[in-house]
Amino acid sequence: MAVLVHVGPYGTLGDTYRRLGTWVAYNARSADLPVREIYLVSYDETEDTERFRTEIHWPITPEEESTT
Repeated sequence: MAVLVHVGPYGTLGDTYRRLGTWVAYNARSADLPVREIYLVSYDETEDTERFRTEIHWPITPEEESTT
């Protein structure tokens, strides 16, 4: 699982998805499972969207290392 924490409003969540997706593209393969969001701090805790924290969990399969 590749995980990245997004800090701030949901409107900028796409930026964090792009960063994590870029990391996955260079370091692993996406597993055939859904990406999940875990809302650590959201409207239930605060109305200040700058304090929101969202974990993005991207399932991966590590790249096989070359033996040559």
